[in-house]
Amino acid sequence: MRCLTGTKPKQWPNHLASTEFWFNTNFNISTKMYPFKALYGQEPPLLVKGANIPSKLEEVNQLSKDRDELL
Repeated sequence: MRCLTGTKPKQWPNHLASTEFWFNTNFNISTKMYPFKALYGQEPPLLVKGANIPSKLEEVNQLSKDRDELL
């Protein structure tokens, strides 16, 4: 979280979902599997950059842009 929020620690709630996804899709050496697979029984999905088709909702466009920047 510190890497994402940097000098703006009050912004951590905005990055919580991304951090949780990162944690759940990283291989765990002690269980020898991804936490996502341990919970759901399947491999975690891959995230790809958003489509270049704009949404009618500006908030959706902003969320897509923010996620693409994180990727």
